[in-house]
Amino acid sequence: MTCGAGRSFAAHETAVPVAAVLDGEALGAAIREARTLVPGYTDQGFRAKTKAAGCVGYMVSFPGKRAVYFGRSVATHAEYFPGSR
Repeated sequence: MTCGAGRSFAAHETAVPVAAVLDGEALGAAIREARTLVPGYTDQGFRAKTKAAGCVGYMVSFPGKRAVYFGRSVATHAEYFPGSR
């Protein structure tokens, strides 16, 4: 890919609605499960947990070594890459 190019990937829907308020603790717990690949972890389960925690999307900054998750009201939750702080 060239600089500035984007790429899209298909995602499977979950029946879980996005919560109205971003819950940073619940979101952080789901992210920790994904990082450690706890037994029974699935991508679909991760998406369901993050939606239940109020996450509507995220942006990743490789130079900034973090991912910023955001909710419906533009509340944010930052997770730094392991070992970057």
